[in-house]
Amino acid sequence: MKRPIILHCNVTIATLNAIQATFGATYRLIQIDAMKEIALKEKKERVVMAVIGVGNELTGLPKNLTVPTVLIARHPNTKQELQALEAGAVDYLSDAMQMSVLTARLRSHLSGRMSELECYIRELELQQRKSVKLNRSLATLNRTKSAIVRLSERSVLFNEVVRVAVEDGGYGIAWIALRDKTERFAIVASSGFSNDEFLGINALLARDDAIKNRVNSAVVDICNTTSLDTVTDPYSIDAYNRGFGALALVPIKLENQVEGVMALYAAEEEFFDDSDISLLSELSQDLSFALRNFEQQGQANYLSCYDVLTGLPNCSLFLEKLNQIIYMASSREVGAYVLVLELEHFKNVNEVLGRQAGDQVLEIIAQRLRASLPEQTSVARIAGDTFAIADLYPDNTDLTLLINRITTIIENPIQLEGHTLQLSAYLGFARSPEDGEGSKVVFHNAEAALKHAKLTGERTSFYSSELNAHVSDKLKLEVLMRSAIGTNQFVMHYQPKVDVWSYQDLVDRSSIRPVTKGGDHVQNQGLQQGKASI
Repeated sequence: MKRPIILHCNVTIATLNAIQATFGATYRLIQIDAMKEIALKEKKERVVMAVIGVGNELTGLPKNLTVPTVLIARHPNTKQELQALEAGAVDYLSDAMQMSVLTARLRSHLSGRMSELECYIRELELQQRKSVKLNRSLATLNRTKSAIVRLSERSVLFNEVVRVAVEDGGYGIAWIALRDKTERFAIVASSGFSNDEFLGINALLARDDAIKNRVNSAVVDICNTTSLDTVTDPYSIDAYNRGFGALALVPIKLENQVEGVMALYAAEEEFFDDSDISLLSELSQDLSFALRNFEQQGQANYLSCYDVLTGLPNCSLFLEKLNQIIYMASSREVGAYVLVLELEHFKNVNEVLGRQAGDQVLEIIAQRLRASLPEQTSVARIAGDTFAIADLYPDNTDLTLLINRITTIIENPIQLEGHTLQLSAYLGFARSPEDGEGSKVVFHNAEAALKHAKLTGERTSFYSSELNAHVSDKLKLEVLMRSAIGTNQFVMHYQPKVDVWSYQDLVDRSSIRPVTKGGDHVQNQGLQQGKASI
């Protein structure tokens, strides 16, 4: 069992030698730097007495001494002695008295102060407190790891982490703050204080850069708020004013940069020791891992909903927004439209100027559409050089104005790499509820209108029920033609025209004719469509 301890501070060498010679075999002598450390040492060690040397002024003496304290004055006076005794000192001695008398007085105070059994019990209590604290810290860490595995939403996870820290870890307050777009930290989760206190901390984070300096080292930062003399930054001062004895700031890193911090407030002074710092460092790694996963998940979600090149929603997200627009139109008893546009001859830009120039053109078109249309209008890039637009409309007059606006946006010249590009586009319209009530149906009909515009050469085409049949027949004919060519169902016939008098060829005529039943079907369909177009 460890020997009990006598603390000493600011005593002369002669006094220290006398104490060492008299009590060194039975007690451990430990030097402290200030009287305020008496209580701190007592919480962690078996301290039986403190011997403090004082000068002219008696400053820094704790108000309530819990350890038997003897003051040895270099300039003893009655006022100082009364002050010492009122503070709870057990004796007030003169530095000038004989060492034998001084040590005898110290021995009298030590006699019966603490038996070996009492020392043993006190040590057990200290070890028990350390064990309980360690178990609570381990529980906090383990439950945080479990939450990271279970919870997939950032706000839910961080709220669970601070709750566990307060309820299971025994901390008085816990909060997590993340860096925002303005490079300021803002609290995203907290536990242990009221809404007013939350607003106070958040306001402090918003106007003060001290937190950046505290966490930029990317290591766990510990501050023991024993008194205002020992703290300088506003967060430690805030902890002191709230009655907490220690504050830990745990960095949360992303790509080797600190993007967040978790703050833990402990009631006891000197609460955090080496074992706590090790566990808090592991907590920092776990929270950094979780933040990195959320960032990657957010990026994946973005890529699944948005076009990387233009930043516009993709087809999947556009259909979701179209559903909302159709529902809103129904509740307001107005119409909704879908416009699908495709740039004409866009592949020529890629072939002549390169794909990079083509990408720049798409970005410019996307920016123009987004900037020229109302904020509530949904604009998306569907694929390649195809864009889609959807919104509410009260009457057809608004659609006419929209067509003119879109045409102007597309045909406005683009200056690119010393070239002036003049583009145009085909537009296909569908409306709800006239052309369908579901988002996929209305969008499909707008695509059908676009295909009809491209087939007929019209710049703008509105969907009608006949369009689907016409486009369907065209697609069927294309399929049959490709199938017939692939299976050699056509034969080439040469039909020269000859002058019967001179036997000279006047002109050579060639034709492709079907040779099978399937080919006859192709020919018949072609004739029927030809007649229909005359």
